[in-house]
Amino acid sequence: MRTITRKTDVFAIRDKIVRIYLRKILRRFKRLNNSLMAFDEVNALSAVNACYEEVISMTVEALKLTAKRTYKWLNEDDDDFFVDLWLLGFFDVPDPVTHYKFYDEADRKRSRLFEALESVSTRAERKKQIDIALRYWTKQFEQTADDVVEAVIHEVYQRNGVEYVMWVTAHDARVCIDCAVKDGKIYPFDKAPLPPMHYNCRCRLIPVLKK
Repeated sequence: MRTITRKTDVFAIRDKIVRIYLRKILRRFKRLNNSLMAFDEVNALSAVNACYEEVISMTVEALKLTAKRTYKWLNEDDDDFFVDLWLLGFFDVPDPVTHYKFYDEADRKRSRLFEALESVSTRAERKKQIDIALRYWTKQFEQTADDVVEAVIHEVYQRNGVEYVMWVTAHDARVCIDCAVKDGKIYPFDKAPLPPMHYNCRCRLIPVLKK
């Protein structure tokens, strides 16, 4: 297992992958907007469904890539079969921050956009609703990617028999009070609070030897 310290950027892989896929997702939402020059309920429903199917697929692909590359980098091992099985369970439990299951929340966002498009009458208003949907999806994508990284770290520690961990914050002005008070605290691994604590939480646990 790779040595992790306070200075290790465990989110570097995640950040690169998310940036690449967000550009693809942005382009897909733009295509949706361009396809709704005039609103027709049947065509709009089909267009929204098609958009979300592609966006969900791209997001899952990005999350799988994040999980596999983070696991390989952290564990210094390549076990794609294990990661694929692990991800099935990950997607089937509520997110620790949002408390929603990934696919359930994706369907909720899809329905919300269609209902919003039904309620407006101009192209400018439709574009506004699509832009809102894009922001909501971006937020979910970024948070889930953070959750994947934290969950992979936890899994690798567990598989390697880590006994004690230290809570480490990002050490910048954006660190919240709840996270700041935990910075530097050492916990038995099986009793440690698990990051992320909230949206955009960049705290992590690093292995330590108990003195």
